[in-house]
This record gives sequence, structure tokens and C-alpha cells, in this order.
Amino acid sequence: MLAKILGIILIVVGGYFGFFVLFGLIGSLFKLLWVLVQLAMAAGITFLGYRMLTRDRY
Repeated sequence: MLAKILGIILIVVGGYFGFFVLFGLIGSLFKLLWVLVQLAMAAGITFLGYRMLTRDRY
């Protein structure tokens, strides 16, 4: 009986930890995606500025 109660507690605690690890991983993926979007925007703005600067040469 005590082993079953301990097993249920361990399942609940393991699920709790797994749940928060999963949400942390998903959160970090969204942060990575946001950083990649910001880098793409910065590269696009830089390229646009470069094209405007050198457009008279061609």
C-alpha cells in the first residue's frame, strides 16, 4: 500500500518537473525564433541601406 502511494507521488512529481521543463524548452525556442527574426530584420535594413547608398553606381 505504501509503495503504491509513493509510486503515485513520484509520478505526479515527475510529471510536474517534466511539464515545466517542456514549457521552458518551448519558451526558449520562441526566444530563439524571435532573435532570428530580429537578426533578419537587421540584415534586411542594412541591405536596404547599402542598396540605397550604392544605387547611383549601377
